[in-house]
Amino acid sequence: MMRMKRIIPILMAAILSAGIFTACVRDDDQIFEKSASVRLKEAMDNAQKVLTGAEYGWKLYYYPHPDMAYGGYMYALKFTQEEVEVWSDLFADSSTSLYKMTSDNGPVLSVDTDNYNFHYFATASGSSKNLYGESGLYQAHKGDFEFLIMKATPQEVILKGKRSENILYMYPLTEDPGSFVEKASQNGENIFVASYSGTIGGEPAEAYIDLSNRWIEMELTDEAYAEDESAYVETPFLFDDRGILFYQPVTIGSYEIAALDWDNATQSLVSRSGDPVAVNLKGELPAGWRSYDDLLGDYELIFNDSGQSFWSAPRTANISLVQDEYKKTMLMKGVNDLYDIKVNYDLSSGNLAIMGQIIGKYGENDVYWAPLFARANAAGTGMTYSGWRSTNYGMKIAVDDEASEEAGTIVAKFSPGPSPSAAQPITGFGLLMQTPAGASGGWMTAAGYSEWYPFGYRGYAVFWVSMTKKQ
Repeated sequence: MMRMKRIIPILMAAILSAGIFTACVRDDDQIFEKSASVRLKEAMDNAQKVLTGAEYGWKLYYYPHPDMAYGGYMYALKFTQEEVEVWSDLFADSSTSLYKMTSDNGPVLSVDTDNYNFHYFATASGSSKNLYGESGLYQAHKGDFEFLIMKATPQEVILKGKRSENILYMYPLTEDPGSFVEKASQNGENIFVASYSGTIGGEPAEAYIDLSNRWIEMELTDEAYAEDESAYVETPFLFDDRGILFYQPVTIGSYEIAALDWDNATQSLVSRSGDPVAVNLKGELPAGWRSYDDLLGDYELIFNDSGQSFWSAPRTANISLVQDEYKKTMLMKGVNDLYDIKVNYDLSSGNLAIMGQIIGKYGENDVYWAPLFARANAAGTGMTYSGWRSTNYGMKIAVDDEASEEAGTIVAKFSPGPSPSAAQPITGFGLLMQTPAGASGGWMTAAGYSEWYPFGYRGYAVFWVSMTKKQ
């Protein structure tokens, strides 16, 4: 089993102890022939000359958040005297905005006008949803749009995020920036397997990739390394035009690795061309894995548990899964004409999940698709249930390979998910209102709310069982 730990404190300490230079321009006119203000102006002019001088622009290895919790992203920047055009593997299109050079004990690059590529990780979402449908990120992703320029040469630019304090690197591009970022984006799509096994330096090894947060774990698995802490490493990475590139080179056992190439034909992570360490880690698809495209389509959904004495049989409904954000989310249609339900797709497992979510408004209140726990009451004549207005809880939907083979089509089953109460697993969903102040507005189970009922049945659908794709 992979050992879980984060190495960022060690990694950042190593960077600082390496003595990366400071960009401070101290006011010490007795030492320098030129005044501090003149030297600062020259440093700013030089930085802008370097930035605008690259024929194709710059590739930026961008890591938001002080702990690099989201891993890294490949950016490309093309500067004119006033504007910067930005590409990233976040979005399909580039975005252009103004930028400026300012000073803060050194030259500062500031992209402080609206630029959706550059500002995604730095824009707070508050109670409204951001570009990825997330809310409540009052400090955004703690990303940067202002950078202290620590070094600026035609060969390399080193930046320090003013918010995250992360050290970031830029290098001149040798091709069209959009084409370069597209290659990195394509690798991000091609690399969807999470678990790997094979060899590092000819020794047995395993790896696991957190594709959502862009971290990789690697471990030498020979018994000789059982008590050796150096046999395990974990580090953030980004997708580049060849595979994955680590934030800093890492050492596992006696092997130093800075990047891995992607062999799409064999679904393997292999040594980067020219590297001295031989690496071959082949991806292993988990049971039940299905592609995003395979899971789109029309289904017969079974909900309600026939084991409950107050229901004589399961209930069925016709639903469809249609594309939303490709390879990330789908929309479940057929629940109600007033709303669709967002369904998350996990590329690593090939599984789906339905989480709590806001689906509309009733008067001034938000309508929450609330995950709930239900059970028959002691008398067997009704139901007791608890619900939560939270986007953190829900139910996973996993393809059952054996049932699918028998049926000749995809059969996916719902699994009860954890809730704030360990003794009450999530078994279904109900309609719960939330006031503008964030308080509960009560369940929408009365007849007056009937137009909102899921499947036209009642204000909740409490036992979700399975769904079978129609042939």
